[in-house]
Amino acid sequence: MSKLNTQENFDNISNSLQEWNKPHLGRVFFARLFDTILASIPMIILIALYRASNWQSALIITSVNLTTLFLCFVLLPYFLKGNTLGKLMLNLRLVKKDDSKVTFWNILAREIYYVFIPVFIQLISQILIIVIFVKLNSDNSDELKGKEPLTLLQNLSYLLYTCWYLYICLTIALQKENQSSIDHKMKLWVRHVVKIDANLVKVKEEKPHVHLKENRPGLIDIEQIDELFEDE
Repeated sequence: MSKLNTQENFDNISNSLQEWNKPHLGRVFFARLFDTILASIPMIILIALYRASNWQSALIITSVNLTTLFLCFVLLPYFLKGNTLGKLMLNLRLVKKDDSKVTFWNILAREIYYVFIPVFIQLISQILIIVIFVKLNSDNSDELKGKEPLTLLQNLSYLLYTCWYLYICLTIALQKENQSSIDHKMKLWVRHVVKIDANLVKVKEEKPHVHLKENRPGLIDIEQIDELFEDE
């Protein structure tokens, strides 16, 4: 699906048009990758400078991580009409099928599906692993207990995390319009914006087809034929 809108409807630029096309999946992937890297920078800096050695420090790191994700994927896009920095850089736009405004709740529900569900899967798994580890080794013995089952539990959490994103990628790739299930439910579309020179469009529209001109091929003036016969 593609349509032609005036740029004024989106960012108040008056002398151009834009075409909204279904984006290539690679463009969508790299936009999300850029946003993920950007959101990871504060966490990388924090972990390098502040190690989690107890429950308090772990809570601080987790809170910073969730806050950063909320700011980058929910709050900032709310002020950018539903778009992340990655989308803007790669000329992608999040729009609604009925052209209505993308609301805060649309963005929040979308990012819960994309970001916060897999993050909470990992968070709950890590908390569960730590609690079990502390419980099994509460006697302060030199031998660590439960190492193998805890390693298995950790690997299962990584597997669930990976499967969630594989499920999202698979549903997007197989869907006709490359929508995720949450986007399909909320009638959201990710579209690639291609700018078109309005002057070229105007010239093309004003130039009449050759068959609509007065001197089109095959048009014969009857009066001229009558004059030829009168001369004879």
